[in-house]
Amino acid sequence: MQLIDKVQDKGTFVLGSCNLGKGEAGKHFADELESLSGNRITFLLNRALNRNDQIYKPPYQQYGYQIGGSESFNNNNSSYRYFRNSWLGINQNGLFYFNNVWINRDSGDPVEIVK
Repeated sequence: MQLIDKVQDKGTFVLGSCNLGKGEAGKHFADELESLSGNRITFLLNRALNRNDQIYKPPYQQYGYQIGGSESFNNNNSSYRYFRNSWLGINQNGLFYFNNVWINRDSGDPVEIVK
């Protein structure tokens, strides 16, 4: 609860852990988080495997992180494949699905949803 209290009204709380928003249990968890916050912030939960990548732009300085969630292992567990709508979001308007999350360091919105 202490971390949720640190998020401003209409802010975003990203939970970038593998499979956290997956299935009915993930939807229920998202509902409970939204209720716990008093329906005042947006929660983003990963529904697949998570991989974090640093993002660079010219002149090659780091400006943020991509929190990947659009990946899952293939049958032999040796490579990744693309998984669409691998993130679950919830806010006062209800549930929604999208592809990735970017955390911006220098400019733009601090949290960017990639549809």
